[in-house]
Amino acid sequence: MAVIKKNKTEKGLSMVEILIVIAIIMVALTSLFGISGFSLKIMNSTNENTQANLYAQEITEAIKNFRDENPWDTGIKILTGIYHLEKSGTPPEWIMVVGADPPSPPTDIFTKQVLFENVMRDDVSYNIVANGCTGCTLDTNTKKATITVSWKGKTVGWVTFLTNWK
Repeated sequence: MAVIKKNKTEKGLSMVEILIVIAIIMVALTSLFGISGFSLKIMNSTNENTQANLYAQEITEAIKNFRDENPWDTGIKILTGIYHLEKSGTPPEWIMVVGADPPSPPTDIFTKQVLFENVMRDDVSYNIVANGCTGCTLDTNTKKATITVSWKGKTVGWVTFLTNWK
């Protein structure tokens, strides 16, 4: 009968080594989950910012449409202050409503508004200048529109000038 001798230098994994490998894998997985959570937050923030910019662009185009569809003297010229746009009638047309457009939860988180201001021009160069300057004249054929879209403490703002081109 043959005798089998055990070699004391045989290698194998001890329980401590297995626990260390499991700990290393857990740290790696936790880091990956943290990074994926962070990237989801960034992606959501970017999506909201893009949506706000699209709203601002839509509002700008709607204001231009409103200007083009209405007489200057009874449309844009008489507007001063904060307004928002709404569609009304059949076929739908843009109308200006006083005040900001509040969000409609749960899907809409954006507050949209347009601030209409008079425009002053320098009497010499005819460039647009800040209100209240000396040597300036009110330009009744130009309005400044500041479009603001706000959500979750963030804001996107656009400024455009509308003219009586007709």
